[in-house]
Amino acid sequence: MALLDEVRALALEQVNFTNKDLEALVEKQNNAYGELHRTTLEFEEAAEGEEFDPRPGASALVRLAGQFGSAFPNLDEAQRDAIKANIAEIYDTPSDDVDTAGRALFNATVDFIQASQELNAFEQNLSGTE
Repeated sequence: MALLDEVRALALEQVNFTNKDLEALVEKQNNAYGELHRTTLEFEEAAEGEEFDPRPGASALVRLAGQFGSAFPNLDEAQRDAIKANIAEIYDTPSDDVDTAGRALFNATVDFIQASQELNAFEQNLSGTE
């Protein structure tokens, strides 16, 4: 996965930011997307060869994270951590590897949505729109 990190860093280097606050938020969002991408690949790898198809459950986790982000756009870190912990308790499959990968996928989705919301709020504040 080191290659994914290299590609992500290269992508960020291609934009010359004059606003360092914006740059930090774009980098945070980009890193969160990279983690989401990585956990998606790891989930797909864990799902290979299983006697059951864990993909519908993973899709539901991603949609659930999106619904949390839409319904509660201003969750603080403790609230996001509580949601992640609750999902970890109820997400259960016959495979420990799939469980771990599914939970990581959910967490990365929540983190990506949060980073995207921060970036959106900053941009809207710059442009004066809400």
